[in-house]
Amino acid sequence: MEDRAARRSSHVQTQTKRKRFCREIKSHLELEADELQCEGFSEDEARRRARVEFGNVQTAQERFYLNSRVVWFDNLLRDIKFAIRQLVRNPGLPSLQFSCLL
Repeated sequence: MEDRAARRSSHVQTQTKRKRFCREIKSHLELEADELQCEGFSEDEARRRARVEFGNVQTAQERFYLNSRVVWFDNLLRDIKFAIRQLVRNPGLPSLQFSCLL
C-alpha cells in the first residue's frame, strides 16, 4: 500500500515538473514574440520567428525528461521490482530452476 502511495506521489511530482516546464517554454515563446512585435513584426510573424529561434519544442521536452532522470537506472529499478514481485507470487519456479542448475 505504501509502495502505491510512493509511486503515485512520484508520478504527481513528475507531472508537476512537466507542466511547469511546458509553462516555462510557453512563457519564453510569448516573451520572445512580444519583443519581436516591439521591433515591428506582425503578431503572426513574431510568433513564428520566436518558435524558429527557440527550436523544436518536443526536442526540448525530451531533453528535459532525459536530464531529469537517469533512464537506464530507472529501467533497472523497474526490472528488479518486477523480478521480486514474480518471486513473491510464484517462489516454486525459481527454486526449481536453481536446484536444476546445481
